[in-house]
Amino acid sequence: MHTFTILSCPTVHAAFGLRPRGAVRGLFLAAAAAAGLASADTGARPHPPIPVLNWEARSDWKSVKEAGAVGDGVADDTAAIQRVLDSVGEAFTVYAGDRDTVYFPPGTYRITAPLRVGGKVLRTHGTALIGHGRDSRLVWDGADDQPMMIVDSITYARYEGLVFDGRGRAGVGMLHPNRGYTTESRRRHLAFLNLVDAGVLIDRNRAAAESEAMFENCYFERCGRGVAFLRWNDYHYLFDGCEFRNCGIGIDCNNGSFYVRNTHFAGSRIADIKAHPHHSSSLRRVTSLNSQQLLLFSHSAGALTLQDVHVSLDCPYTGGAILASGLAPIIVFDSVVTTPEGGSSPVKILGEERQPVILSNNRVEGSSLSFVERQGGQGVYQVPPGERGGLIRSAGQRFIKETVRIPGKVFDAKRDFGAAGDGRTDDTGAIQATIDAARGHGRNAIAYLPAAAYLIKDTLKVTGGEYTVGGQGYGTILRWGGAENGTALHVHDPRDVTLEFFQVATTPGENNGIDILQTGSGAGSSVVYDGVRVFGCYQRAPFRKGLHLSGLGGKDQVVINMLQGNLQVINCGDATILGNATWEGSVVVEGADSGRNGFLGFQSRLVTQVTHVLYVRDNHSLVASDLYNEQSEGILHLSGRAGQPAGRVVVTGGRSHVNEGLAPASVIENYRGELFIGGKDFSDHRALGAPPQVIRQTGEAPLDVTLFGCFFYGAKLMFEKQDTMRLFMIGSSRLTVPQFIQQDPADAFDDKALAAVSRALDDLRRLGEMDLKLNHPEALVQP
Repeated sequence: MHTFTILSCPTVHAAFGLRPRGAVRGLFLAAAAAAGLASADTGARPHPPIPVLNWEARSDWKSVKEAGAVGDGVADDTAAIQRVLDSVGEAFTVYAGDRDTVYFPPGTYRITAPLRVGGKVLRTHGTALIGHGRDSRLVWDGADDQPMMIVDSITYARYEGLVFDGRGRAGVGMLHPNRGYTTESRRRHLAFLNLVDAGVLIDRNRAAAESEAMFENCYFERCGRGVAFLRWNDYHYLFDGCEFRNCGIGIDCNNGSFYVRNTHFAGSRIADIKAHPHHSSSLRRVTSLNSQQLLLFSHSAGALTLQDVHVSLDCPYTGGAILASGLAPIIVFDSVVTTPEGGSSPVKILGEERQPVILSNNRVEGSSLSFVERQGGQGVYQVPPGERGGLIRSAGQRFIKETVRIPGKVFDAKRDFGAAGDGRTDDTGAIQATIDAARGHGRNAIAYLPAAAYLIKDTLKVTGGEYTVGGQGYGTILRWGGAENGTALHVHDPRDVTLEFFQVATTPGENNGIDILQTGSGAGSSVVYDGVRVFGCYQRAPFRKGLHLSGLGGKDQVVINMLQGNLQVINCGDATILGNATWEGSVVVEGADSGRNGFLGFQSRLVTQVTHVLYVRDNHSLVASDLYNEQSEGILHLSGRAGQPAGRVVVTGGRSHVNEGLAPASVIENYRGELFIGGKDFSDHRALGAPPQVIRQTGEAPLDVTLFGCFFYGAKLMFEKQDTMRLFMIGSSRLTVPQFIQQDPADAFDDKALAAVSRALDDLRRLGEMDLKLNHPEALVQP
């Protein structure tokens, strides 16, 4: 049993605020010593548990070994690797971005000075760094407290399959100074080991932000902090399938926002997560084993949601597994905390008695403690359990994958089939031949399009199964040069097909009608869209182009790992469609077909500069767990017609912000059923007197609207409704700064309305079940 001395929140915040890097080592070691916390090693691995990625190298990859790197762990490979990194961005073109991929073949690369990527211009685009997973290691042998790699202002980047081992001397694995704003960077199958300050640090002294950062299947062990993002606009940090072991703090968020799901923490010396977020954040299907604390949550401008979180402490602890202060509401459901007698309740609320806490189906094991402890005991709302429950079985459950499938045999459009890739020559035939070859081979082959701009004049057809169509990423672009309103790609009845890392030219001048169309015959299909960009970003044109899913049935399954742009779902009421990360553009759901037995859900979604974020027509249903919008003309547009079955829309988390003077924010036209909005930040950031966000209902269809656990930050709602709308408000709060809204959002509900929230939570539970089933099936069979 460990003996713990508790650091107060101010001490922790001071100790882990970013300081000059030369002082980081002393701060971290001093903080750990002051806390009396020996490293609670919960089982170091012989190798980091990320997969081995046995790539067939692509024709446009720049190998560091071809530049002279040895990779034997003895030779100094710094200069050779830097020569390759210095070439990033040299081939910049308007259409192809910087389109560079730096490749690290298997090896142990000893470096003695920080590697620098980017920074030659204000911002570069689409760079990728690719290694073989745990077989491609960067090991530090330079001065203490230095960063191993400095990545400056690269947007739409991808970092995949590398190990950063600081050997207890390097300060940071990946440091991001970001002189230019960056977005949509993906980090996948990375490991960060033995780093004194942080595995990944978004520098708080930089000039610009990084948002929409994704960490997928990443591992952090013995780091001062795993990931630290510390300034305004460091928003939408998504962690999925990650693991943090024996770190000081796993995730350190100050003023940003985060969504953590399917992630395991163990042995954190201070806390798994230290959070002072500026917008709503969430933990879903998170486990924590023998850490000092799960969460230090201080005053924020956004609500916090915890879903199916399991925590186990091996000794009594007086600080609570979750220590919260401020005003923002907290929603906790399906969560379990195991702790011996003699400690505090799992959720400990400090300070404001007005901070609402909404609970459902939680329990304490190992002691008789109540789940929540707070001054006065007020502001706690109990939602009855629903028909579904949580899926996590224990605090020791892990999600990281040590084996994954990657594309095998490579068919190259340029090398093998003569595609020009100059943006002028018609490459339709060459690309179709590449796709046909991969389809004919099957067995996980890939039709690969190296970084280039490809002109196509006829629709590319993707059929068959067990293969991938993919490119470099941002640098692979399909440009339409065919008939007006044509379709660039038609995907029909795909069976285990992946479309990844390319874009259909997104400029308004491209005259095609649909970027990607997927249809089905009823025979059944499965497809994954991963790193695909289509029209819709910043366009305010929700019904133009984009990805169209049309006529899919009960045997069709679509997983969207990452999509940027418009999405239209038409007559797919019986299909299973899951969006893991969808950025920008509008979603349109419609179809008068009678099917309503499928599932449509979105996990992390960010939208800016659209007419409306979601169009849900024909009384369809939808659930979105973490939906953020800003600078939008509108948010929801719901509509239905007489005779259609009742629907239910559940939208939770993130932010709700609309531009001034563009009202109403949400339109409801004869939609029948239920609308739930929960755990959301309604924000305006302007003084009292700013126009309200108007929700306008027309028509005679009965509709129940319930807001629960929302936070109002300089914003207010106004309802223009018919008598057929019933409105309920449960457990919301507002900011206490004098120049902002003064009145508390008053509760208005009865026992039936409180019980109805369990239906919204059930939809979120089903979304979580689909996430595990389609993305982490191994987690469903763990003991």
